[in-house]
Amino acid sequence: MGRTKKRFIYEVGDFTQFCEDRWNISIVNNKSVDKFLDKIRKYTVTSEELGELLENEPGNQEYYPALYVDFDRKEFYSYFPEPENFEAFVPDGWNGVYEKFDTLIPVNYRYWIENRK
Repeated sequence: MGRTKKRFIYEVGDFTQFCEDRWNISIVNNKSVDKFLDKIRKYTVTSEELGELLENEPGNQEYYPALYVDFDRKEFYSYFPEPENFEAFVPDGWNGVYEKFDTLIPVNYRYWIENRK
């Protein structure tokens, strides 16, 4: 279940500024995902690159997965280490939860596990 605009503003800040910071995409859903992904594509890294980063800084929690989005099933998982509760920001009709999701990621993409190949 999504959160109200009033609650969003209370917890995150100005909604208009937030949307401007996200290329005027207020809700990332099946209709807007292509535009959103086009905007963030330049920040893409492979699981191999993440694995190398983690090898250079073992135990660095910043490299562990924190969000998992399944657009087909309309599911959003958060295991974000900070007090942000992203799972409360899901679009209407989506299920958002705060729980570990690492088993949902195919083994060959689990860059945080040694000898994953």
